[in-house]
Amino acid sequence: MSSDRTDQTPLVQVDDLAIRFDVSARNWGLRSRVFRAVDGISFEVAKGESLALVGESGSGKTTTGRAILGLYRPASGSVRFDGEEVSKLSGPALRHFRRRAQMIFQDPYASLNPRMKVGAIIAEPLRAHGFGSASARRERVTEMLRLVGLPPDAANRFPYAFSGGQRQRIGIARALALSPDFVVADEPVSALDVSVQAQILNLLAQLREELSLTMVFIAHNLAVVRHVASRVAVMYLGELVEIGTRDDVFARPAHPYTRALLRAVPPPDPAAGWSGAEVSLRGDIPSPIDPPPGCRFHTRCPEAIDICKTVVPQVQTFPSGRKVACHLASPEKYDADPTDTGPPRRP
Repeated sequence: MSSDRTDQTPLVQVDDLAIRFDVSARNWGLRSRVFRAVDGISFEVAKGESLALVGESGSGKTTTGRAILGLYRPASGSVRFDGEEVSKLSGPALRHFRRRAQMIFQDPYASLNPRMKVGAIIAEPLRAHGFGSASARRERVTEMLRLVGLPPDAANRFPYAFSGGQRQRIGIARALALSPDFVVADEPVSALDVSVQAQILNLLAQLREELSLTMVFIAHNLAVVRHVASRVAVMYLGELVEIGTRDDVFARPAHPYTRALLRAVPPPDPAAGWSGAEVSLRGDIPSPIDPPPGCRFHTRCPEAIDICKTVVPQVQTFPSGRKVACHLASPEKYDADPTDTGPPRRP
């Protein structure tokens, strides 16, 4: 289980962030269209915290993670890292930021250059940032391989010689080689077998504790974030619909979309009789080019009422600090019960 200790000072501040892409086809005479990948989201990540960003494919999670790292320029809003606006960094300041913020990619096969040996892959960021001599970089590579549970001689082999889980360990070693303060882990276990997923999740939790890492952990499966996140932010169609502590969100999910995601996770006990029939969502996520009016989730929500179809829900802040964007949510019904000290319950 990952530690929940933080110093409460925001390392990352996302304020009304919007990321849009022009998908017009002017050469074919079609009108200009805008893909609203991320549409006005705000949250903070405290130093030492692990925030899980969850939602279906197409909800804007990866785009948000890349925007935090400065790989996408905001259409509006801002991303601040340790008090500095990321989109305005340049020169030495941008180089310093790159050293402090790294990314673990989703696909352990596509993210490693098949023509480079593992030692060169891990040493590449060290070389790019002028880390020590060649011998110092080799020592650092050996240190990082041991840190992620791989033998030192792995440095002399090519990526094809390793399994998917081992390749992801190599990707983690590369991301941590510069001793960053902050890491975006973009669905780091989704391409792996279930048995290997647990190993990588345990490794990430261990490294976060040992290295005091701040992390944004992106996933579409709520089950995998339960043991690595201290807070959970749920995204749907480019918007944040719920954000709160892990225990609050898992025990009393306030948004219908969060409840649907939790119900989609099979219980660990086969005797519980889960068949998948309780999952109430129907249809696919709408297009970000033409999102529905009102609450964007109303086209799939089993609890939607008339107001959901026309009025955008305002974000409510519950007494516990949880934020929810839903007309039907209320702190009386869904907020934490201070007298309940039991474990989180399956909704």
